Amino acid sequence: MTKYYLSLKNINEIAKKYEKDWKGKVALIGASIDDSDKVVQKHLKKTKWTAVNHLLCTGNTADNFMIEAVPTAVLIHKGKIVFYGHPVDLDIEAKVKELLGK
Repeated sequence: MTKYYLSLKNINEIAKKYEKDWKGKVALIGASIDDSDKVVQKHLKKTKWTAVNHLLCTGNTADNFMIEAVPTAVLIHKGKIVFYGHPVDLDIEAKVKELLGK
């Protein structure tokens, strides 16, 4: 079995792989702290991220999610933060299966 650690390179691959299993249960969201939506859209087009939800963090959004460095992964389950840290430290596949009881 392939282990999927959340990273910028494979986030779209993970979203596509688990799209049916995670539908209505899990959402992968890419949050950007770029200065403008134009920069974000250019990057999304280049990387072909089509299976990931995207959010441009403006105002206090980054502060509200305690994003102090890029990249940061935040995994929320039932309204509680269950992982906060660098994406390379998160085996997203295993953690989501654990949280979903699979």
